[in-house]
Amino acid sequence: MGYVSPTDVKNLTDIRNGYNILRLDLDRVRARLKRHAWIKDAWIKVALLKGVVEIYVEERKPVGRVEDAGGEGYLVDAEGVILGAASAGNPTLVGLPFSPETGKVPRWAATLLTYYRGFSRCAGLFPTIDVSDPKCVLLFPQKEDLPSVKLGPLDTFYSLIPKLDELLFRVNVSGFATIDCRLGDGCVLKPRVEGGRESG
Repeated sequence: MGYVSPTDVKNLTDIRNGYNILRLDLDRVRARLKRHAWIKDAWIKVALLKGVVEIYVEERKPVGRVEDAGGEGYLVDAEGVILGAASAGNPTLVGLPFSPETGKVPRWAATLLTYYRGFSRCAGLFPTIDVSDPKCVLLFPQKEDLPSVKLGPLDTFYSLIPKLDELLFRVNVSGFATIDCRLGDGCVLKPRVEGGRESG
């Protein structure tokens, strides 16, 4: 386990030393465990003759971070479940209308983070995805000397990211102001210098 300690699990079960395991309500214990944001599922085995209760948990794994309208960040898993507050995380999705009180973000947002995370070069250089305008998704760099990226509409995100990832392996993009992939069949690099020639 990485996110929920054995002590946390024990405290969540509320099973104390000397507890009569014949009276143990397994469904109630499992439900208590699953209420924890980081626990996806739980299994409980009771060995009556040994007087032992074994608890197994499946933890949720963060796929990225989302920011609400106020700029507060939250880790989410592949199902869109909000796992808790996070000041940093890679990748990060901004411009997403959601309320943290619901405990979830839209499933498509979690799917997008999961997919983008798989392109390590893109996610490493451009960790922030802005979806506030679904007609033009923006990627923002981690370092100031890198350009921002303009992608086409949100529904073409999945076809454009592989092209961008391939481009990043071939070109040093630090000399450009913007990478524009809105054409769909390639990316246009716009130079930082006035009067410079665009390359595609």
